[in-house]
Amino acid sequence: MDPVAHLGLLKMDFLGLTSLTILDQAVKLVRESLGVEIDLQALPLDDGPTYELLSSGNTTDVFQLESAGCSGTSKS
Repeated sequence: MDPVAHLGLLKMDFLGLTSLTILDQAVKLVRESLGVEIDLQALPLDDGPTYELLSSGNTTDVFQLESAGCSGTSKS
């Protein structure tokens, strides 16, 4: 992204927008079908079972992980 910005070009993250739309729809479906309210901003970032799943490699449905220093199974 930085090289694009240095050229003065606009980078639009449509994948990110699509992901946010999917997350919003999932939250609404869970609320409507199960009556459970999910606050995406309050989800823990140090959830042990999540790290165990990612470490297992059984992540066929996980499309993208990104974070500074994230390298697949890294806990940083």
